[in-house]
Amino acid sequence: MAKGRKTGVAVVGSPAGVTILAMELEGTEICDWLTSRSITCVLLKYRVTDSGPTMKNGHGYYPKCKRPLQDAQRTLGLVRQHAAVRHVDPHKAA
Repeated sequence: MAKGRKTGVAVVGSPAGVTILAMELEGTEICDWLTSRSITCVLLKYRVTDSGPTMKNGHGYYPKCKRPLQDAQRTLGLVRQHAAVRHVDPHKAA
């Protein structure tokens, strides 16, 4: 939750990762920085390649479906759906 005055802005943070996520450097640190500036941050821990069925394409593995995108879409929908509880303007959630 944002600290200090309420800006109504929310950001979904998505740390980089294909088989593992960089939750500390690109996750919690970014959320700490955003909340210190009165911006609500939701840290998305999405499903990565090793989290379910995959297919080998000759160069490595890739997911059979778009799990990370689905997780991001669902998260943004939930942030907007519960915007009032978090004091967020649903039109300022990205």
